[in-house]
Amino acid sequence: MSAHPVVPIHLPPELVHKIFLHAAESSTSSCRTLCEVSTWTRCLALPHLYTTVSITSHTTASQLLSAVTTPPVLPPNPTFHPADAVQNIWITAVSGKFETLIQCCQNVSNLALDPQNFLWLLRAHTAEPFSRLTDANRRPNLDILMLHSHAQQDAMYRSECRNNPLIARITHLRLGDPVHFRTHLWLGKMRHLTHIAVPYGRVDKEDLASILPLIRNMSLKVFVLIVLSEHLTEDQCRDAEDWVCMIRAVEERVYVVRPLHEQLKEDWDAEVRNGTTIWERAFEYTRFLMSHV
Repeated sequence: MSAHPVVPIHLPPELVHKIFLHAAESSTSSCRTLCEVSTWTRCLALPHLYTTVSITSHTTASQLLSAVTTPPVLPPNPTFHPADAVQNIWITAVSGKFETLIQCCQNVSNLALDPQNFLWLLRAHTAEPFSRLTDANRRPNLDILMLHSHAQQDAMYRSECRNNPLIARITHLRLGDPVHFRTHLWLGKMRHLTHIAVPYGRVDKEDLASILPLIRNMSLKVFVLIVLSEHLTEDQCRDAEDWVCMIRAVEERVYVVRPLHEQLKEDWDAEVRNGTTIWERAFEYTRFLMSHV
């Protein structure tokens, strides 16, 4: 008996375009694949290939800098410039090229970086050449993820943050490591900061108590406590969550959440690729906890 003939399924072009667009937005690997499939999928995917970039070595930094300063051979449209497409940067390599990259990519709104790169960026914004080349009023606000935190750099941060034009652009800040809040006085220098998220991974009730004086000296709208369940027992996690529920009676700007992923980079990737932000998840999780108090 002969097999039934296979009837090809023809999807509407609009639907195909939407599927490929979703794939391009979801991951860098999907973008690369689409860029190699055909001319029209390359034109669709290329801007998204540059939207979120990860710099993990000096080689990567050099390659990206070359890519954003050299027009592509086959651009999606005549006015396409790779540097304009870059919005989210994750950088773990300490590289002097980072300053030049930020000068080129004026639409960056999400930065994940270590303290050394952050200090370089602060100092670069006070340098005359950088100030003349950039217009802070035209640049978007910044959402910063500080990958590592060191209390001994508190005094240095406070000095560099004073009258620094970059600080005026930072509205959202997330710290990657558990910190002693009472040792991070430099946060008080960030006058335009509206949202801050800090991880809690040690049992230190005195440290929790120091949160209130910290945020009362800042113009914050949201303070999120990220409870790290991999560092605490379940009872300790619940104690921290109960503390937030209790403190909200006098300070409604305090919220609590647990990480969506074990790896920080997974959390960041999911968020910048049109996922739910940590702020939205904190609102939802805190409402859930408060409804069961």
